[in-house]
Amino acid sequence: MKTFIIVFAILISGEGVLFHYLLQKWNDVIAWVFTLLNVYGILYLIGFYKSTKHLPHMITQGKMIIRLGFQSSITLDIANIEQINRAKEIELGMKIPKSTYYSLLKLDSPHLEIVLKEPVEMRGSYGIKKMVDKVVFRVDDRDGILEEINLVKSIGYNSQSNQR
Repeated sequence: MKTFIIVFAILISGEGVLFHYLLQKWNDVIAWVFTLLNVYGILYLIGFYKSTKHLPHMITQGKMIIRLGFQSSITLDIANIEQINRAKEIELGMKIPKSTYYSLLKLDSPHLEIVLKEPVEMRGSYGIKKMVDKVVFRVDDRDGILEEINLVKSIGYNSQSNQR
């Protein structure tokens, strides 16, 4: 993700300088508005990157919280998990079903797919909410999180808070 953010920040900066120069020949105010929007875009990318580092997936009190930085999140009751599969690669440009929460950038490869017994509400960007019955996401320690989910499922409610 760090590479993605750096590349797009460089592209936005280069495009911003070029368009600022071209727009300034036409109208100074519009050129500066466009430049401010580019600066906002770069700050948004940096904030998104930081939020993905500081908002990890969590398992706590019998629930699993899966997040994509500040952009979206879902809270699952572990008892509502029907099955956990290895996620399939999605090709660039391929449509994702509306009932699936894809909690990663489309450039990343997914690790796990959780199929739910009952649909759960997912909170997305700008307050958008939708019901989903599958969650596809990426984790640092695939085996560790599977063990932890199975442990919580087998003993029920777990009062200790753990992060992954």
